[in-house]
Amino acid sequence: FDILIDLSLNDYLPLLYCAALSQAGLKVGRFQENHELFYDLMIQAGPEETVESFSMQVIHYLSRINN
Repeated sequence: FDILIDLSLNDYLPLLYCAALSQAGLKVGRFQENHELFYDLMIQAGPEETVESFSMQVIHYLSRINN
């Protein structure tokens, strides 16, 4: 895969395991200090964030990178 995007707002061990073992060129996920080894790009998500608004943030930042 070229890119791996984790849109989960909570920690799930199987998803972190997939991110850790993935050979994707870019791995994107929610910001958390202990996730810095798993993701290349981390985006801050507030405690009341919804998956829809978080996914819009991911799309926004990825489109900015792609320019």
